[in-house]
Amino acid sequence: MLLMSLVATVTFTAGLTPPGGFWAADDKSNGYVAGMSVMRSKSYRRYLNFYYSNTTAFFTSLMIIGMLARNINNLQPTYLKSNIFKGVVVTRFMSLGCSYISGT
Repeated sequence: MLLMSLVATVTFTAGLTPPGGFWAADDKSNGYVAGMSVMRSKSYRRYLNFYYSNTTAFFTSLMIIGMLARNINNLQPTYLKSNIFKGVVVTRFMSLGCSYISGT
């Protein structure tokens, strides 16, 4: 649960401050607006890849935290061994990797 909380924190922070930061001032000649993501302006496809993979990693981390919290007293040990749980964990790792790659 600690690892999932850490991942949720990192992906939330990355969503608030995307790679490259934000434009500080308007630049009408280039069409930049203050507060717009620099990555979105420079490479829109990479930005979309980062945005969707980061969002997926964040929400799957929240789902895993919820699943683990539901099973806090080991009342349903087989629940965490299911293919659904494994699929969510794999999806989270893949999304986090894609987010990292597109952000660097």
